[in-house]
Amino acid sequence: MITVKSISRKLPSKVNEDAIKTGEKGNSLIAVVADGMGGLYAGDIASHLVSDTIYSAIIESRKENLVDSLQEAFEVADADLGEECRRIHCRMGAAVTAIFISKNVCYAAWQGNVRLYLKRNASVIQLTKDHTVDVGYGKKCLTRCLKGCGIREDVSCISVKIQSGDALFLCTDGFYEKYESLLTSLCEEDFELKINSLHLDDDLTVVAIWV
Repeated sequence: MITVKSISRKLPSKVNEDAIKTGEKGNSLIAVVADGMGGLYAGDIASHLVSDTIYSAIIESRKENLVDSLQEAFEVADADLGEECRRIHCRMGAAVTAIFISKNVCYAAWQGNVRLYLKRNASVIQLTKDHTVDVGYGKKCLTRCLKGCGIREDVSCISVKIQSGDALFLCTDGFYEKYESLLTSLCEEDFELKINSLHLDDDLTVVAIWV
């Protein structure tokens, strides 16, 4: 039995540039979280387009290899984002992580800095590695994302066996940069209460999956 809960919050008087898409394909679970790139146009449009397209591409994929299915979904999303950029004559981009849980294995692919964590017993492990570079003055820049101008063939992918009692968390930087330590105590019963009580410095998104 898998339980999924998600919350995405925005700063007052601003548009939420994070997006979530979750659902099922047969007996498998799909979850996608995208974070629109600051400094570019319409981060909300980019994040929703990317998350929706990746989700749909995974649903429609006929590939037996799930890693290939994720790679293909990212390529489709980047191409669709490119078409939208050309249509509106603006540059858009989004960091994104997508996971596919099937038969006690979590497959994940990502571009950028949307993080995936695994909680097992009392330990929390970051499974993804940020595609960022430190440019100084406390700032980091993405080295990979979807921007509609083609992506590298080696989309970062991992597969991890999961077991009963595990929890997985998909988070944008608005959450983990300030509240990463909360992951050790997040549970089904008070998930909404704890996330909704947090002070925001940025759009904040968390998808929690309990196995």
